[in-house]
Amino acid sequence: MISSMTGYGKGEAQGNSWTASVSLKTLNHKYLDINLIAFEEHELMELQVREFVRTAFSRGRVEVRLALKREGNIGLTYNIETASQYYKFLKELSGSLGIKESVTLDHLLRIEGIIEREKTEDEILWPIVQQALKLAMTQAQAMRSREGAHLATELRKHLGDLQTELTQVEAHAATVKLAYKERLAERIRELLDGTDVDPERLETEVAIFAERADITEEVARLKIHLQAAEEALNKPEPVGQVLDFLAQEMGREVNTMGAKAKNGNIAKSIISMKATIEKFREQVRNVE
Repeated sequence: MISSMTGYGKGEAQGNSWTASVSLKTLNHKYLDINLIAFEEHELMELQVREFVRTAFSRGRVEVRLALKREGNIGLTYNIETASQYYKFLKELSGSLGIKESVTLDHLLRIEGIIEREKTEDEILWPIVQQALKLAMTQAQAMRSREGAHLATELRKHLGDLQTELTQVEAHAATVKLAYKERLAERIRELLDGTDVDPERLETEVAIFAERADITEEVARLKIHLQAAEEALNKPEPVGQVLDFLAQEMGREVNTMGAKAKNGNIAKSIISMKATIEKFREQVRNVE
């Protein structure tokens, strides 16, 4: 069953006094594009998250947002050595400048490096983040599967419409040669003032026209593409790129048929097929 590239999921997990919340959003994209938010302080874990996401998604833009919360101690510490040096330096500076105001804690807190946040080990956080990420991925995949089922229904409808139009094209194509022969003979009689047409010359002209207007090969290839698309919709693996390629090939065959077939009824079917293929391609852009 095909899957959509649009989905959303959220997961939360706890452990070692930490709570990890992960939200995951997936959007359409030609290839797999993973964008991680709030992982700046976790370079090692960023690599682990990317690898884990690749196990579930093969195509689309995947946006992963992380929020970490620590229970109890908020994880702050102070650098007493740095604070002492700054305190001593500021007192000396005040004395040199004749400033009587004393150095306070507020002054020290404004200096970068006095108060620091404890660095957390990615090895400790990764199991918690992985659990939350897995929950978010499961929700997103479920949403993508539901949307994929809807897309499959729409795509099969488009394939059915194309097959119906193609059947009509084949029926009209069978009469093109005879209709052209009759029109050509009538036109020649008009030009020759009612004089009989040379049968051999007429057959030669009709044969040349029939060869130029023959769409047998294009019809056969289009049937193959339609069958391949139907089979792809039943495959378990991602087939978005395959369907996109088949849509391009279907469009190519229909365009060629339109250029070769000189028939009003066929032209109408060609216009309808072009519109249907465009709808098909628009839907395929959402398929993983």
